[in-house]
Amino acid sequence: MDTVNLMNMDPRVNPLEESLSPCEGTKKIQIGDDPLEITYLGVNLDPEEESEIVVVLRENVDLFAWKPSDMPGIDPNIICHNLALDLGKNPVSQRKRKGGDEKRKAIAEEVRKLSEAKFIKEIKSYAVIQYNMSRAPIFIKDLLKGNQVWKMHVRVVDMWVVIEKNGAKHLEAVIQDAKGDRIHVVTRGKDLQDWVEVVKEHETYYLYNGEPVENDGPFKVCFNPLKLIFSGGTTMTKVAIPEIPTHSYSFMPIGSFLNGDFKHDHLYDVIGVLQDVLKTQTGGGGRKSCVNVSIRDAEGNVIELALWEDYGKQFINYTTPNNFAGPTIIVLTHAWCKPNTVSGLPCLSNAWSGSKLHINMEHPQVEEFKASFGANLPAPSQSLTADSSVQSANNFWTKLSEVKSIRAVSEFGRDCFATTIGTTTGFNPSRFGWYFESSGNNDAERVTKFKLEVEVEYDNHKGIFVFWDKDCIPFTKLTAQEIREIMKKAGEDNPKIWPTHLDVLLNRQMVFRIKYQSQFRRFSIVKILNEDGLYKKFDDYLTPVEGDNAAVMDVETESPALIPNQLTQTCEPSIVAEPDSIATHTGSPSASCSSTPAKRDIMSTSIDNLIQFEELTPKQSATKGTKGKKTKQFKKD
Repeated sequence: MDTVNLMNMDPRVNPLEESLSPCEGTKKIQIGDDPLEITYLGVNLDPEEESEIVVVLRENVDLFAWKPSDMPGIDPNIICHNLALDLGKNPVSQRKRKGGDEKRKAIAEEVRKLSEAKFIKEIKSYAVIQYNMSRAPIFIKDLLKGNQVWKMHVRVVDMWVVIEKNGAKHLEAVIQDAKGDRIHVVTRGKDLQDWVEVVKEHETYYLYNGEPVENDGPFKVCFNPLKLIFSGGTTMTKVAIPEIPTHSYSFMPIGSFLNGDFKHDHLYDVIGVLQDVLKTQTGGGGRKSCVNVSIRDAEGNVIELALWEDYGKQFINYTTPNNFAGPTIIVLTHAWCKPNTVSGLPCLSNAWSGSKLHINMEHPQVEEFKASFGANLPAPSQSLTADSSVQSANNFWTKLSEVKSIRAVSEFGRDCFATTIGTTTGFNPSRFGWYFESSGNNDAERVTKFKLEVEVEYDNHKGIFVFWDKDCIPFTKLTAQEIREIMKKAGEDNPKIWPTHLDVLLNRQMVFRIKYQSQFRRFSIVKILNEDGLYKKFDDYLTPVEGDNAAVMDVETESPALIPNQLTQTCEPSIVAEPDSIATHTGSPSASCSSTPAKRDIMSTSIDNLIQFEELTPKQSATKGTKGKKTKQFKKD
């Protein structure tokens, strides 16, 4: 039997050549600080020559590599490891080989050294070696109509559940491949629960099979000419694929909308800083709730944004005094753009249930957007403070039907938004005092802020109004922290000890936009408006006309309400009750827009005076003008 010497299998060794060896003896010379950092010199060197060599070696000791981490970044053209594999052959799985304790320790130590040197790295999840029968993955751009059997490596960058008009639900998503291409995915309603359990946003998968079809829907979330239908044969396997980029937004510049550089059947991601609240529309009675705001970019471009139903409620909940802190950066995904029929300017809205509203989210692209403003980024709470721009006569501040007396709001008995007036008559010294401490960027930073209860009176009826930072500072000209520091010097650092400087808030006639909290019977101030003549205008509206015997019929209680001065303005329902539930907006705003009911909402009738109503066709929205106004009046015979 032939035997093979292991040396013969090493191509570096030529048995015909003799190995080189020193012609004389050698001795160890330590050239580094570590006892192991040694080299060898011949024993027959001249002492002076040996000394000179040792000096040079020690001066350049950093050129020696004593361990793998001393020589990182070796060019593969100089040296590299290579596996001699025949790619035309099927790989054969080898049995696991176990080493002894001593070998395992030595292997672990060598692996540690190579890992520290970044010569090798651990692969926590690796791609399975492809057999000849396994399909090679394709990219999204390789999808063809009619080809339903394939394999792709994808990341789920967005997903949402669509609620159709008949109540049926199905899952939709956007997936992305390693080249950054995206495609819209639609699943079948009967498979909803299965896909919700499998598909997770931002995760990566092996995706097998599906039906590419023409992207001919009324709204397109991707610019891909195809969309993908998950059929019964579609399956996904979750696998870590770091080569696929993480999700990033493709924000459409506001200027592009204003210049008309957009497609009406496409949905876009948009970002802007809140500039103003333009209008609020109450839900109920056959119409949908909506909040209209304006946003702008660093170039000064401004566009209107309509937030329907849940999106408007999310915005209102965020901007309440308990939660709101500016500047407010708004991100809306899958926004629909259409022209305003009155002004002709483009306006945006959440077109369907696929939109997502993010307010002051933490994201690198949001930070980049804020940085684009430089020093011109709006100051905190600028958009909603008393110092913001005066609202026009066409917005919710000057809609007289939204003005309710303190008594009317209290008797309404539910959480609601309204506009009211009154005179500040005194403080309500509750157990919480006149300030509270709020956390800053971290728990160590405690910021003192105003929160004081003030008695406000109108028509011999009082209510407790909660004043916040934004409400007090325009009058006090000092922050709560500054006033507290002054009180500390007087030895009265206690929130229950009220400083005299707060008296500037008293004996003032004010116009308030409030959120009434029925559980606590408190009026939380959203905004204070002190426009000249506005208090008198609202006071005249709330004052009954003597000698007029007409009254409004309360549909439920049949109790008459007083009649105000006759008005020529057309008014809408005003007290905005927070709905117990809001349906998801699955269609376009034009298909389910604001529509004023034919008669007054029952809850509003008992606290309204003589009210006229605009009847809008179902095709009108909050951003459109009204045509063919038709009014109805309800009076007690």
